[in-house]
Amino acid sequence: MDPGDSDRLFTFVVSKTHEQEESAVTRSGFQIHSPHISTSDPVTDDHGTDVEIPKPRLLSGETTQGFLTATYVQRTILSEPLDRRTYNHLGLLQLVTDNALVLSEDLDENAIGALMNVSLAKAFPNQHRKWRSEGQRIEDKFKREHDERQEAVLQDLERSLASLQDTIRVNFAENVANLFPSLDPGSLRSGSTPESLDRDQRVHASTQLAQLEQLYPDFTNIYRKSSEQAKFGTIKAHDYQFLKERLIFAHHLLQKHPGLRAEQQAELIEALLSEGDLKYAKQVLPKSKDKKSQTVWSRAFKIVFSGPDDDEEESFKNEMKDVATHIRDSDFLTGLKDEDHQGLQPAIHEVEALAHSYLSSLIESTAHKTAHSVLRMQQNHCRIMLQRETEAGKGKALKEALLQLIRELNEEFASQSKP
Repeated sequence: MDPGDSDRLFTFVVSKTHEQEESAVTRSGFQIHSPHISTSDPVTDDHGTDVEIPKPRLLSGETTQGFLTATYVQRTILSEPLDRRTYNHLGLLQLVTDNALVLSEDLDENAIGALMNVSLAKAFPNQHRKWRSEGQRIEDKFKREHDERQEAVLQDLERSLASLQDTIRVNFAENVANLFPSLDPGSLRSGSTPESLDRDQRVHASTQLAQLEQLYPDFTNIYRKSSEQAKFGTIKAHDYQFLKERLIFAHHLLQKHPGLRAEQQAELIEALLSEGDLKYAKQVLPKSKDKKSQTVWSRAFKIVFSGPDDDEEESFKNEMKDVATHIRDSDFLTGLKDEDHQGLQPAIHEVEALAHSYLSSLIESTAHKTAHSVLRMQQNHCRIMLQRETEAGKGKALKEALLQLIRELNEEFASQSKP
């Protein structure tokens, strides 16, 4: 309008610039497919009717939109499952805000947690606090019960260590007794235990061992490995090995030279069984070569002696050791039962006592070591089993609390969606 003449009007038209014309872009629309949009029966144009009139039309509003339909559709609440669809945070927020949801009872904790973080925690703060509080209570409860049960079980295992060690000791002693049938089995286990009690002890130990094998899969490997490492069939005591070598040769030489007088036999035995010079033992033997007796020991020898021709004492000792290594300790101790020479009896009793002492000590130390290895295995096994039981019970309780939350939320949604 001209300020000087109020009756004159001017109209101005602003044209788009060249750049604005080039930036104009047309975009295609979108389609909505929904089974809930009511449509009329199909109409043909046989009678000149416009078929576009009965079709639903979208009515745009400032905040909401609607459809104009050919027939009246009464207001109803419609539900539609949201299966196999992915929502980002904004889409999920809009979905939760704009709709009355019905939550599936199969939703897990992660899914409910995501919905809570988006909107439900603000919309239903009481239910959210109750659920979180209940979850923490369940966590604390099962942790406390787990710790108490674990402590009690571990203490029970600790208290049963002595019984476990005794069971293993008796079974190891039974194995050793089978390896050395000439030794007294009772002395390897419990000294002067009566035979009736000893038999009951063996049966009980065998039963306990079978139960351990059934309860703990790793027990058999621990038991077998400990037995193999102990090498019960070999007696390594120095004094025992010394007497073993000397007794073998004393027996062999006495059998080889049966014509020795009693005093010569006594001198030979004393020279062989002492730790002194062996040259004197050679001097006692006659130069003649008698036919040797075919005993169990003599048949086991791989070295045949023709007499003390060698003046080297070290060579004589090496020969004794060589022969002794070819005779197992179990065969050696069994052969002692057939030895009737009175001059050898003291040494025989001593070597048997040394064998008993070594094997008993070995059984005790191996049983102690094995029992502690089994105890650690039992403790680890019980920890794993208790943890599994705790997790299973806690998971069930948390699932029940989650299910209760879902049902309460669904009740709230249902009450909000009523007309």
